Amino acid sequence: MTADEDNAYFRCPSCGHRMTQDRTVYRYDVHKQCRNCGRYYRVDIEDEAKQHFPVLRAACPYCGATMPGEVHKTAEAFSYSAEIQGGKDPAGLREKPPGNPKKTQADHLPTFMKTAKNRERIVKLLLKLQDK
Repeated sequence: MTADEDNAYFRCPSCGHRMTQDRTVYRYDVHKQCRNCGRYYRVDIEDEAKQHFPVLRAACPYCGATMPGEVHKTAEAFSYSAEIQGGKDPAGLREKPPGNPKKTQADHLPTFMKTAKNRERIVKLLLKLQDK
């Protein structure tokens, strides 16, 4: 597998079959204000067959009224995978892309450790622990 900024390229070493995959993960949804109850809503389009229609009928999750809405395509994340080389992971940070419901490693730390005013003391303590 090789990759550039936009695509990942796969080639089977056995048969030579090649495949190109877009590295951007897209979210498809209909979002608008309901004509019946007046609330703003968003309905995700999970069915790949329906994702490429310009307009779809969607039900308001609050009142159930069905109305047509424009299908919006939004870049949600950027996929990346690479082989571990020389025993080291090639990805520097292990943060999740925005919009992903899973937590990042930083989300598991207490707030006082992430606050700017405590940064100097935390770094000093971490350096001390690293020397042991």
